[in-house]
Parts: sequence; C-alpha cells; structure tokens
Amino acid sequence: MQSLLKQNKIDSGLVIFIDGITRVSENTKIKNCLFIGSPEKLSDISVAMDQAVKALQTKDKFIFFDSINTLSVFNKPGTVAKFVYFLAGKIREWKVRGVIISIKKDADDSLIDELTQFCDSRIDLGGN
Repeated sequence: MQSLLKQNKIDSGLVIFIDGITRVSENTKIKNCLFIGSPEKLSDISVAMDQAVKALQTKDKFIFFDSINTLSVFNKPGTVAKFVYFLAGKIREWKVRGVIISIKKDADDSLIDELTQFCDSRIDLGGN
C-alpha cells in the first residue's frame, strides 16, 4: 500500500494502517502501521483506531474499515454488530468520515441488514 500511495503522489504520512491479521514479532516496526495480530481483538482495534485518529495532524480525517467479513470469521455476528455500532458512534464523535466494507457474497444478509441501521447510507456495487 505504501508504494501505491507513493506512485500516486499521496503523502503516506497522512495515512495510518491498522493491521488486524498479520502476525509479527515484537521487534517489527513499520512506519504508519499498527499491528493488532488478530481480528478477535476488537477492543485493541478500537483503541488503535482512537490513537490513529488523534495522531493524524490534519483537519480532514477519513476511516476506511475493511472488512466486516473478516471480523465475522473470528467473532460472533452479535459481537460484530456491537462493534460496528460502536465504530459508527466513534466516527461521529471524532467528526470524521468513514467507509465500512463488507463483501456481500460472503456476508450474512441479516448481519448486513442490521449493520446498515448504524450507517448513514448503504451502497451495493455489482452483482444481483
């Protein structure tokens, strides 16, 4: 991602990645990336997001959360719904814009319908 940002002349200093999948050693340090280690650690993800939002020294901030499907593999649907509700509230509290991604073909329709209630809008791309 860093090289793509650079190729497109986007200041990578304005981006902080939170990686909930990659397992790394304690000595691994990558600029602008926080490693959580497991998508089961929802409280760690929320703390990292709070730190990231506060660390960015710019007025306009944006959160791109990818993906609800990954959380659903490692957590119960009710837990994922509570986390998205919490995240939507934090996005409003932080006064930032955000996108939360879910891949419909892999998603539980009832969970997607429930999560949509917490968001300002839902955009379906492609497919039936």
